[in-house]
Amino acid sequence: MLSKTCSSDAYYYINKDTADLEAEIFVPVLLRKTAVAWNISYVIEAVHDVKFVDEKCSRDNQIRLRRSVRGNGLENEKAYFLYDFPAAHTRQIGVVGSWLGPESIDTLDEDEVVFKLRVEFTNIKGERFWQEQLVKKRDVMVALKNDGTDGETMTAECKHELQMMSSNVLRSAADFVKGGDKRKSRSVMLDGKRSLEELMNDFGQKAQEATSSETTAVFTNYARSVVDNLGALIDTIEESSAGESWNKMKAVATAIVRESPNVSESIVGGGALCPIPEVEYEGACTSMCESLQRLKDKNKYQGRLSPVLME
Repeated sequence: MLSKTCSSDAYYYINKDTADLEAEIFVPVLLRKTAVAWNISYVIEAVHDVKFVDEKCSRDNQIRLRRSVRGNGLENEKAYFLYDFPAAHTRQIGVVGSWLGPESIDTLDEDEVVFKLRVEFTNIKGERFWQEQLVKKRDVMVALKNDGTDGETMTAECKHELQMMSSNVLRSAADFVKGGDKRKSRSVMLDGKRSLEELMNDFGQKAQEATSSETTAVFTNYARSVVDNLGALIDTIEESSAGESWNKMKAVATAIVRESPNVSESIVGGGALCPIPEVEYEGACTSMCESLQRLKDKNKYQGRLSPVLME
């Protein structure tokens, strides 16, 4: 019954003693009730000499294919699955491909396909749809040429790096907490926080030199929110029980990587990391509308200084 009422995309940790329990419980219900697609699968295929760099590809929601889609081998394919997708929601899934060097694709025509993306989903009527997008050599070369100068490309790259690094740090820290070693968990997060700050400063410097001030403000705000969340977890780990610390780490990790709204007391800067979708929920009672407005007000209060990243 609970799975039919609440979204399955994030891990929620709701403290029963929270100041506004009604509003916090409404988050997963809102995401489920405003879903516009269900059972969404993404299959990304690399062709020719391109191979995926597994450790640099998004891991959340990744699934293992039972068999190769086109018989080219599983190392050339990545698959992801989402149970549902709320209206007005954005989500970035990052993959990294490599090849033997420019000469390995030099012989390809400009219109030769390098990546294939197939998306399948079920709509609100229960109908199954699919769509395929082709990425050609021309598209890849343009992206490489603009690397470091194009604001959208740099923002997506920075966001992916921050998501991957924070996910790895929190996964490791949660494992140590689960094993009863809070000191090691705290050490892992301190090291991760420093690495994230270095990455943030590196991208910030590049952005100032190559992109607009608006783009710089957007991902600086996003990066700072990621760093602040690790800082908040570090500050509370000593005074929290192992179970509470583990739950908070998992909630923060999914909020960052899956960009899914989560409880305000667990997330710092939710307006930048995982904003609540701007939707009108038809049929909602007055209490639900009031709860939604309180959640939005909390997001604004937490410091959403610039537009959320859009891919």
